[in-house]
Amino acid sequence: MNKDHDPLYVSFLSKVVKFLLIVVGVILAMQAFGLSGIAKGLLAGAGLSAFIFAFAFKDIAENFLGGMILAFNRPFSLDITIMIRKFSGHVKALNFRKTHIKTFDGKDVFMPNAVVIKEPLINFT
Repeated sequence: MNKDHDPLYVSFLSKVVKFLLIVVGVILAMQAFGLSGIAKGLLAGAGLSAFIFAFAFKDIAENFLGGMILAFNRPFSLDITIMIRKFSGHVKALNFRKTHIKTFDGKDVFMPNAVVIKEPLINFT
């Protein structure tokens, strides 16, 4: 399937772009109002904070990066039947931290993206 027409890929990428645009917009607005020193300080503080939070929130970061890998590698797309561990069903969504699978008996399984990356995945299509 073409990346441009894959709803899973488009949805995930649009969330990432939206977040980045908001961050850049806030920084540009601060510079426009003459607060460039504060903007630079915020960027430096954000870099240091990101380093500290990376250790504190390792699992969340691992799931987020797993989501990025899944979005670009695309081992599956929406409504494709897959099996991870003992769960099999249709892929309903790929979010920043988890993949949503609807099992054949109607249960919703939210699998952390780090698990989806590390575990063997069977794509039945």
